[in-house]
Amino acid sequence: MGSDTGGIPTLVRDGDNGLLFPEGDARALEQCLRRLLSDSSLREQMGTRGCEIARSEFSEDVYVTRFVAMAQAAVAE
Repeated sequence: MGSDTGGIPTLVRDGDNGLLFPEGDARALEQCLRRLLSDSSLREQMGTRGCEIARSEFSEDVYVTRFVAMAQAAVAE
């Protein structure tokens, strides 16, 4: 869960692996918190999805593969 500013929406995908609320909107933050507190299956689903995204997009293997591809492209130029 996080506000919809900066890089947060890049990591928190509203309704998929978390909830976003408008920056500075305390009422919207409260609604997000209440929603998560009252729905254990939603918490579990979003937690599972967050782990899947972390493994598939932000793991060490992914970064190494991207770095090698970037280095090879730079050398090929």
